[in-house]
Amino acid sequence: MNKLITLLLVVGLCVLESCDKEKEEIKTYSFKDQLMAGKIDGQVWIYQDGIAESTTVGIARTLSFSLFLNQPSGQGCNVTFPVSGSQVSFLLLDVLGLYIINKTSPYSLDGSTSLTMTTSSGEMLFAKRGAIEITNVSSTSVSGRIDAYADDNNYINGKFEVLICK
Repeated sequence: MNKLITLLLVVGLCVLESCDKEKEEIKTYSFKDQLMAGKIDGQVWIYQDGIAESTTVGIARTLSFSLFLNQPSGQGCNVTFPVSGSQVSFLLLDVLGLYIINKTSPYSLDGSTSLTMTTSSGEMLFAKRGAIEITNVSSTSVSGRIDAYADDNNYINGKFEVLICK
């Protein structure tokens, strides 16, 4: 009987601990009401332009986002890659909603969302925590907001709007 009571107490504590961790995860982002800005590789980063490239996987349409520090060559969907300077990239479904950043590699297959910050020298840094919220999707553009943090020298926060390129 004592073993059963001990087992129930341990299971109860584990459940309470997991609830506390879920609450902590929810509190890991706080969107600022500003144009997206922050630091990448310790340098000030202020959003200038970006695109979302549309692809279809099965029946789901995904958007691959590229957000730029520098104004790219070309206009709208005619951007010439590579774009100089640091940039931010991520891949999402084109569905309104909140996407929690909780992985540090774009190649995991666990359904989580990653955000990559690429320095002007090409080094790829992965956000360790935060969120991306898609607030509006039309046939030609998408807008949202991001709070993403890798470390004290690599983070972004604020709003963006980009064209959808097919």
